[in-house]
Amino acid sequence: MSAAGLIRWSCAVLSVIGFLYAIAIGLHFRGENRALMDEALQPAQRLADEVQAQIEGTLRRVAETIDAAAENLLKAGTPDEPDLLAAIRDLMYADSGFVEAGLAFAPFAYDPKIRLYGLSYVADEGRMRFRDLDLNQDYTKPGADWYHRSLEGTPVWLEPWYDEVRRQTLVTYTAPLFKPGGPAEPLGVVYATYAVSRVQRVLDALDLGENGYSFLLSSGQRFILHPNNDYIVRRQTLDDLQSRLTDASAGQAVGAARRDPSQIARFTDPDTGLDSRVFFRQIPAAAWTLGLVLIDRDLQMPPAAARSKLIRLVLVLGLSVVLLVVPLSGLPYSSTRGFWILSSVFAVCCILATGFVLGLAMNQPPPNDGSSLRITTRNILNRFMSDQRRRTLAQREEVPLFIPTGIYVQSISLATANDVRMTGYLWQRYTDGIHGDVERGFVMPESKSFEIDEPYTTRVGNTELVRWNFKATLRQHFDYTRYPFGSENVRVQLWHKEFTRNVILVPDLESYKLMNPAAGSGLAQDLQLSGWDIEDSFFSYRLQSYKTSFGLKNYAGLTDFPELFFNIGIRKQITGPFVSNILPLIVVSIMLFGVVFLCTREGGRKGLLGFTLDVIIACAAFFIVVIFSHIALRRSLGTRDIFYLEYYYFVTYAMILFVTMNYVHFTKTPIRLLQYRDNFIAKVIYWPVSQLALLVLTLREFY
Repeated sequence: MSAAGLIRWSCAVLSVIGFLYAIAIGLHFRGENRALMDEALQPAQRLADEVQAQIEGTLRRVAETIDAAAENLLKAGTPDEPDLLAAIRDLMYADSGFVEAGLAFAPFAYDPKIRLYGLSYVADEGRMRFRDLDLNQDYTKPGADWYHRSLEGTPVWLEPWYDEVRRQTLVTYTAPLFKPGGPAEPLGVVYATYAVSRVQRVLDALDLGENGYSFLLSSGQRFILHPNNDYIVRRQTLDDLQSRLTDASAGQAVGAARRDPSQIARFTDPDTGLDSRVFFRQIPAAAWTLGLVLIDRDLQMPPAAARSKLIRLVLVLGLSVVLLVVPLSGLPYSSTRGFWILSSVFAVCCILATGFVLGLAMNQPPPNDGSSLRITTRNILNRFMSDQRRRTLAQREEVPLFIPTGIYVQSISLATANDVRMTGYLWQRYTDGIHGDVERGFVMPESKSFEIDEPYTTRVGNTELVRWNFKATLRQHFDYTRYPFGSENVRVQLWHKEFTRNVILVPDLESYKLMNPAAGSGLAQDLQLSGWDIEDSFFSYRLQSYKTSFGLKNYAGLTDFPELFFNIGIRKQITGPFVSNILPLIVVSIMLFGVVFLCTREGGRKGLLGFTLDVIIACAAFFIVVIFSHIALRRSLGTRDIFYLEYYYFVTYAMILFVTMNYVHFTKTPIRLLQYRDNFIAKVIYWPVSQLALLVLTLREFY
């Protein structure tokens, strides 16, 4: 076999091996992702079974408590009013989740001379209030389901409802009241209303990843509990959610999964826009349904590892394609056409690989630096507050005062590359008896300028709600290393006005519909930042230690003091930088290639390009255009570090220098390598070298 044949055969074999290796990488990546998904889904399903058992146990315990009260009430005959009141009070005290308990007799059942007799106790702001049922309403008329449903002879859980005053979901269980040894017809009912927030604590304790959540459906498929409070307040059903799904088959899959707990449905969450999976568990005690939603990106391979494997796959595929071109084009000993084909394929593969790497970088979720604690659920916040109480007790400091704080951003803009202008609202809740001596107010310590209007104060029960309008210019520390393919985080640092005390601001999660980072909570719906896409928003804590007490005695925040941040994740839009920076560089590169391509010493074409001095002048003009664009870009970003987009300028500088030196040596020196086929080597390697340089620099930054 000749040397040329051996080269072609070797390249073909290596190409096949490369394709097989790429397939192996792809299958391994897919299998590993599936394994990770299964590893995450199986514990989540076991967790769902445990939660289902807890909720079922709670409902059964509540039902048994009410059933026992109804069974024992008439055992010793018809009691007088003090005994009835005592029995209902005992029922209220039997479980701290009861917000109301009472009884109601059928017409003339308590006393032949009294048509209706009913009474109840209601828990109201920490105390019990008596309510005379027969005085306030005729419960025998239609509409009083708590009376009519169980008067049919069987205990029943009623459809839960949302109480606007208490701002929570309530559910009533009602049981018939029989006289022992008497007729089978009920003499009345005993009922109690239970706060479903007791069940909410169980759901809050679930660890479903950063973006996962759980919800609860009633027997009528209405949302009882859901992170988005609108679902509850507006009495939306699972059918309403399914109708919002863009994929009809996904809606059908969700419905099938609800009917069959063994199924897991895939859908795109309409609130977050993230690919998700949902499965259900039935709660027979009240015919409720528990739903758990897991987000795919929380279950899959970590973004850095996935990016590494996918980039390796693309590189192997690109190299395999280039190797396959060698035997197909007739190389190594062939006409210039074969080398042009190889050059073109190599350059295109480099361009595609570079684009793929940049595409991965653009689609990756914003990274978590690991030095802050994200607050996305009530459970995480409760654990944080407990840790802070333990910390202060261990250090014998003042017991921390937690002040719920919320923020709503109306507008945002970049004043400079590192200064952000922002307007919006901020509010705090102060509770009587806890925050009585705490001064109202807040500061933004990282702001260059900060203005707030006069506070607007309202009272809701024993809570004082204080709201401010604010305008601020915040100094940010953006990292433009990967500009324009990186993501940034706009941080709003919040301190309480009395930062000398152990006052800790905590997110007012109850004021947000959905505290999922991808839902954009705390941001105006039409909020836009010119040139940037808004990715997410969330609260976080960062522990800060100061080397000064600011001249104050007993300063509580010297060591590991938690500071609250409201974060807005943003990602640079690529269109602007491409048009203003990358596109001119592409045009310059094409024109440089034109200079190289027209370079010749053949007699008939020798005058096409002009004198050597003209070429140098043209390259100098290209250099001036590029350098001024480069300087303008660096000034706009105001950074001292080298950022990714500068690599395109550096490669362009190198190619300008290459074209200039090549033309000088080609026309002025008799170097045989340069004279080969009329400067063919310089022409054929121009695009492969430049694109390979960009690919290597891209891999250096993102791989």
